Amino acid sequence: MDAPEYLYHGSDNRGIQIFEPKAERVRDKAEGLVVFATQDKSFASMFLAPGDDSWTHKSRINGKYYHVISDRERYLREDKGGMIYTLPSRTFETVPNKGMGKYEWVSKVPVKPILTETFESGLEAQKKLGVQVCFVGGDEFRRLQENLQAGKIAETLEMMKSFIAE
Repeated sequence: MDAPEYLYHGSDNRGIQIFEPKAERVRDKAEGLVVFATQDKSFASMFLAPGDDSWTHKSRINGKYYHVISDRERYLREDKGGMIYTLPSRTFETVPNKGMGKYEWVSKVPVKPILTETFESGLEAQKKLGVQVCFVGGDEFRRLQENLQAGKIAETLEMMKSFIAE
């Protein structure tokens, strides 16, 4: 798949001058150190506030991004906003059978941003960019993850409707 001209990287770190490949978020140990990016600014916005797979879940279903969060207070407390960095795509490649597939790109070499966009709140950035943010309890979070793993998309979407943040 040909890379678009530009890709995006969301971070709560507002001072990145050069993205160095690192194993901060590892999707596959065999892949090695990488810089992550996406062609979709909406997807990048989900990384503006801290969170990991133990209490947040990011997915794309039927063309929409969903960010399911199991601890509303923690998320809001840790959400200090951040930057979406625009990166040149020439050193990036995508591996369709890993992570978010064709929506997630990796570079094994350092990348210098060419533009930045500041957001004071990750939650507000996601809402602005069309991400469906869902705050759920721990039990609902586990059920949603189980449903997604089992391929129960319609059931998952129906469950999430009542939890979407306004």
